[in-house]
Parts: sequence; structure tokens; C-alpha cells
Amino acid sequence: MRITRIRLYKTDLPYVDGSYGWGAGNAITIARASVVVIDTDAGLQGCGEFTPCGENYMIAHSEGVDAFARLAAPHLLGQDPQQVGRMERLMDHLVQGHGYAKAPFDAAFWDILGQATGQPVWMLLGGKLCDGAP
Repeated sequence: MRITRIRLYKTDLPYVDGSYGWGAGNAITIARASVVVIDTDAGLQGCGEFTPCGENYMIAHSEGVDAFARLAAPHLLGQDPQQVGRMERLMDHLVQGHGYAKAPFDAAFWDILGQATGQPVWMLLGGKLCDGAP
């Protein structure tokens, strides 16, 4: 299986209660989400998402996924997304750190692996630790 296309979508997500306030009178009303969609030659499509907690926290975060996508996409195309560990090493070789920018790609690889093996991602990551949530 090989990656044939990588797409990046941006959308603004409004806060349910109108805004999120934090120190020094700062407040944000939207969070800008980055959604990565990876297509394969097997017809599978994986999705991953990253949403920072507002640009007033760290302005670079909202643009980091875009910058990483521009740099990494040429190297990721043609690779086998089922080889998650190899893909993570490739991304780390391309860019030191910036896990937030790599996270939606990593999630998309796991999504594809789950679809290809017929297993939910939580099972691939080690299975259930408990039934339900507290």
C-alpha cells in the first residue's frame, strides 16, 4: 500500500460558550483546526486532526501543520502508511521536534492501519485498560 495524496483542511471551531478566557484578560472565540486526509492506492483514506488552544497561546501552532505538510508531503508520498514506526522515524528525520505538527499525520497513519487490519486503533495501541470512563 502506498500514499497517493495528502490534503490539508483548515476550519475555525467556535467555542460553545462564546469564548474561552484566561489570564490577563485574554480570550479566544475560535480554535483553528487542521485536518489531514491521506489517500492510498488501496482506496483507504486516513484522517488526523490538530487544534491548538488559540493563537494567543503560541501563534506558530496554528500554522505549524501547514509548514510541516509543505516540507514533508513530497517525502511521504509513495510510502507505506501501514509502517507507522517507519513513518514516524521519517517525519522525525525531516523535522526535529514539533510533535504537534506531526500528530495529525501520525493519527492518519494509525487510521489507515486500523482500516487495513479491520481493527480499531485503540486495539492496535494496546487494547482496553478499563470498561467505560469514570
